[in-house]
Amino acid sequence: MSKKIIICCLIFLFKLIPSQVISQSNISYKNNKIGLVLSGGGAKGLAHIGLLRMIDSLNIKVDYISATSMGGVIGSLYAMGYSADSIKNIVLNLDWNQVFTNKVPLRDINIEEKNEYDNYIIELPITKGKPSIPSYLLEGRSFIQLLNKYLFPARNIRDFSKLKIPINLTSSDIVNGGLVIQKEGYLPIAVMSTFAIPTFFSPIRINGKLLVDGGLERNFL
Repeated sequence: MSKKIIICCLIFLFKLIPSQVISQSNISYKNNKIGLVLSGGGAKGLAHIGLLRMIDSLNIKVDYISATSMGGVIGSLYAMGYSADSIKNIVLNLDWNQVFTNKVPLRDINIEEKNEYDNYIIELPITKGKPSIPSYLLEGRSFIQLLNKYLFPARNIRDFSKLKIPINLTSSDIVNGGLVIQKEGYLPIAVMSTFAIPTFFSPIRINGKLLVDGGLERNFL
């Protein structure tokens, strides 16, 4: 067989395989499970939305999600039942300047606190009755509020395996070291704990541990 014939056969096979894969994407997986791993990477993590759109377009059913950092934010929305296009719209319409600030919109401030709103240039935490210098830039109050808004339908779900798609969120124990896998609890707080970039966001205390961005220990699980 000549080289030309071999090359033509290989080209034919490479063109044939993708179409077969796509045509089989609607099949029912009886014994196999599909797990989706979403890593961190800051703004680069938003690229996961393109992957999810491809998964949706092929009608692939995801059975489990393991996610870290920005992947945890995107993954939690997907696990809730948001489509990839819905997640894209949320991301595009977010006020990112509001996300990365300590200030909560005035409309969401308790009436007792409205008189004090935005009256101070800087606010310092009180430790043992004395003001101290924070070890982080943001408490993440605005971001938590956004998570509460979009994850509100899951407010009564404490077992993450009960979501539309079960999800595990990874965080890092900043005091003792090691990876912590969040499988239960209050979903917005768990998401915040996997996204809490050290020195930028305040660590999140869960079950006596101070947790930060899961990518600090492992970006994939």
